[in-house]
Amino acid sequence: MAFRARFVLAAACLILAASARAGWFDRFRAPKTSPPPKSNAVPASAALPSAPETALYDEVVDALTQRYADPSLVSRSRVAQDALQGLLASLGPSARLLDKTNAVPVRATSASLGATAVLDPFLGYVRLACVAPGAGRLLRAEIERQLKDEHIQGFLLDLRFASGAAWAELPDLAGVFLPGGRVVVRVARGAVTETIETPRSGAPVDVPLVVLVNRATSGVAELLAAVLQDQHRAVVFGSAPSAGDAFETSDVSLANGKILRLASGKFILPEAGPFFLRGVKPDVTIAFDAKIEQDIFAQPFRAPEIPAEPRYYSEAILTGREVAPPVRDPKAAKPKDEPAIQCDLVLLQAMDLLTSIHALHLAPPPPPAAP
Repeated sequence: MAFRARFVLAAACLILAASARAGWFDRFRAPKTSPPPKSNAVPASAALPSAPETALYDEVVDALTQRYADPSLVSRSRVAQDALQGLLASLGPSARLLDKTNAVPVRATSASLGATAVLDPFLGYVRLACVAPGAGRLLRAEIERQLKDEHIQGFLLDLRFASGAAWAELPDLAGVFLPGGRVVVRVARGAVTETIETPRSGAPVDVPLVVLVNRATSGVAELLAAVLQDQHRAVVFGSAPSAGDAFETSDVSLANGKILRLASGKFILPEAGPFFLRGVKPDVTIAFDAKIEQDIFAQPFRAPEIPAEPRYYSEAILTGREVAPPVRDPKAAKPKDEPAIQCDLVLLQAMDLLTSIHALHLAPPPPPAAP
C-alpha cells in the first residue's frame, strides 16, 4: 500500500512538472504588474515571428524531411544552415559571419591624403583614400593652403574608393565645409540617440564644392558625402551610388569560434532621414566603366589635359563667317598608350561644372540656418 501511495505521488509530481514546463499554469497565474513600455520599444510582433509563420515553417520542414525524394538534401541540419545563410544574405553587409583571421579590422595608423593638386583653371583637388584619425585636420590644412597660395575658385573632393571606420572624424571633416554647431547626423544605438554637430572652431570654406563617389565609396567617406549632399553644400558626381554600408558595428564571439559582425548603430540625416543600408545617390550620374575607373586609381595621379585638335584656317574663318574644321589625317597613327587619367569622365565633367560656375560668377547658396 505504501509503495502504491509513493507511486501515485511520484506520478503526480511528474505530471505537475510537465505541466509547468508546458506553461499550463500560466493561464491561471495572476499577471505581474510591470511598468508601461517605452515609446521606442520594439513590439513583440516585430521582434519575434508570429505563431502562424513558425507553424508554417515547422510544417514545411516536417513535410520535406519525411516525403522529399532525396532526404539528404533536406536534413534538419542543412535546412537550418540554409535558413541562417538566407537570413544573413537578406541583411546584406549589416550582418556577416567572419573567421577570427579576417575579423580584425584594418586600421590606418596615421591619416594621409591620397593625392592633392591644383587643376586648371584654379580648381583645388584632394583625393581621400582612407578616413583615419586626423583626416579632418589634414583636409582643412590642405584646403586652406590651396585657398591662400593658389586662389582656388572651386574645389573637388574625390571620395571614390575611399573607406574607413573612424566615425569620430566625421564632425571635423564636415566642419571644413559647414558652419560650426550644425547638426549633421544623429546616431541611433538601440533606444539611445546621439546628436553629432560640427565643431564651433574654424570658419567653413565657402567655395563651390563637388564630391565624387562610386560603388566603392564606403564607411565614413560615404557618410561625409551624404552629409554634404543633405546640407545642400555640395553637388555629388559619380558613376553609381555608394556602397551603402555606413553604420557602426560590433562583434559577437560565437561558440563555434566564428565572429558575428553586426550593425549596432545607424545614422539619421537631418533632412533625408535614416541612412541605414542606403548609398549616396549622385546628383549627376555619369556612365563610366568601373574597370577603367579602377585602372585610373591604380596609377599615380596626373592632372587631366584636354588635347586641342589642329584646325584649318582661312579668311572666311578668321572673319567669323565659318568655323574652322579639325585636321583629319587618315595616315596619322592613333596613340596606343593614352594616359588613363585622360579618360576620367567623372572628374572631367565635375571640372566642367566648377569652371562654368566660375565663368558665370555664380556663388554657392548659403547653407540653411541652424535650427
